[in-house]
Amino acid sequence: MRRKLLTGVIGLVGVLVGCRDSAVGPEVDVQAARGRQEPAVQPPGHAAVDRFAVSLDVQGSFRPGNPLNITFSIAANYNTPRALVVLRMPEVVQAQSTSWANARMRPGMRIPPVLDAEEELVAGGRIQRRASINIPRAGYYRIVVAAEAPDESIVLSSGEYVQNAAYTEVWVLIDENGGGVTSTYDPSVFADSVVPLPGPREARRRKGDKVDATVSMSTLSTLTPGMVTGYAMYHHPLTGEVLPVEGLTMQSWLYDSYEGQDYDAYSMYSGPDGYFEFYCPTEERHQLNIEAQFRSSAITKYPAAGSYQFWWWDCVDGADASFNFIPHEAHAFLTFNRVALASRSLFGASRSAVNLRFSTSGSSYYSRSSAWGPWGDVDHIQMNTNSVFGAWGSFVQAHEYGHAAHHRALGDFPSLPSSCESHSFTSLEAPSCAFVEGFADYHAVATLGSETGQLANLENNSYYVSGVDGSRLEHSVAAFLWDLTDPANEPHDAIQYPGSYITAIFKTCDVAGQSTGYFDRSSIEHVIYCLERNVDVSVRPLFTGRLFNIVFQRESAIEPPTWNLAAIRALWRRNLYGL
Repeated sequence: MRRKLLTGVIGLVGVLVGCRDSAVGPEVDVQAARGRQEPAVQPPGHAAVDRFAVSLDVQGSFRPGNPLNITFSIAANYNTPRALVVLRMPEVVQAQSTSWANARMRPGMRIPPVLDAEEELVAGGRIQRRASINIPRAGYYRIVVAAEAPDESIVLSSGEYVQNAAYTEVWVLIDENGGGVTSTYDPSVFADSVVPLPGPREARRRKGDKVDATVSMSTLSTLTPGMVTGYAMYHHPLTGEVLPVEGLTMQSWLYDSYEGQDYDAYSMYSGPDGYFEFYCPTEERHQLNIEAQFRSSAITKYPAAGSYQFWWWDCVDGADASFNFIPHEAHAFLTFNRVALASRSLFGASRSAVNLRFSTSGSSYYSRSSAWGPWGDVDHIQMNTNSVFGAWGSFVQAHEYGHAAHHRALGDFPSLPSSCESHSFTSLEAPSCAFVEGFADYHAVATLGSETGQLANLENNSYYVSGVDGSRLEHSVAAFLWDLTDPANEPHDAIQYPGSYITAIFKTCDVAGQSTGYFDRSSIEHVIYCLERNVDVSVRPLFTGRLFNIVFQRESAIEPPTWNLAAIRALWRRNLYGL
């Protein structure tokens, strides 16, 4: 173990009382979770083993000015030459910058850590750190511990996927009568007299019970105008950045305490900087309810959204109604929106919004057959909350959306055999499995590029296995599709076709055997025949694991002006067979 750096917010005078550290020997069993098994009619789940296991414990009286004793540990399941470890207390740090008046954040801020370190960890080893923190003001505060290995691949030498980033957080309530710890954000800790915001306690301004019986809500033009504004944002647990949440559906209702009715429902989208605003008349009888929903043309999350505050408030002109969202929910919402936009741009095809939900266990997966969905859709993506951040998070989100796009926008995918329930870049799979998973792998890199950590590997077909039928290796299938649409920048790659051509092939390609009717393409072999506009019997022996030979093909795509059979064949022979 090598300690290289120990910095952070040393300027927290009176807050960071002390820090000591210790090392503990190997004790961690590697948990290589395979994830849940899905029915054979849809793609299997995507599960990754964890590089790190993070634990956090907080003890103390939880009273203002009394020490909180924090103990956290990072265990490594694999050798990690460079692990970045951070302890963050964003509300504490931000409150100190305002002399403990509040902990209000804004997009564009970067909240520095209390402690950060660079460590070398061996497989099965663990580091442990302890800190003592004084928080002088009553309130509700977050403590985050995160570890990341930014230099490591998301694929192990065994072909297994690995998540190289991990974090855990708890919330501490500091109260004069003694508070405590909640494992997740719990808005019920706030008394009615307190502003429901994280950070130092703020007394809630109330106007009283006076109502003006002479004014009806039906005559809004006679009311005193006011405006409530805010920002939609989240705190990134790995980087400390406060990032805006763009494209969020914000809905508001006015409540008239005199008439006892809701009026003037209004909705808008948060802007690129997360900004939103709502009309809120300042008469003493009115309250404003604001609800944030993770709902866009690409993704809908139910329940609507998880945030660290909620709004049901007396109207006060100029009030700050900002929402600070649960990090994994906000980050996934933004990532899926970016992926969907890039997918539409590349393939010239779009689909309706897919439903999103989260789980703290099991794999991440796409399901086209579930009846779950509050807005009428039947398909959904489930994300493991530990598969959202880092390169693995980017890859798996773009991969799972690739399945959703394949289903609704690109002609659908075939039913898959049960053997597809376990798959990886290097595993030999059924032809249909390699095709469906290979397309999703390609879709991930095609939409998010180097952010997935797999751009160079796909460009170089790094996981090709010599002597193996590459039409049954998902990564080789992905590499072939990649070469069809990426710039012609390699000796074997002389073409660059638009993604819309791939869409047309996928949607119209049918094949048939000697004694079968036509059916939808269900392997990359079938796609190749349609791309070449011919079934060349001389190449059929290359494609193994088939129940019968394909004899006929048909498609109605409009070939690009640069269509060239020899160039197409050069691509798939090189990527699938190393020829």
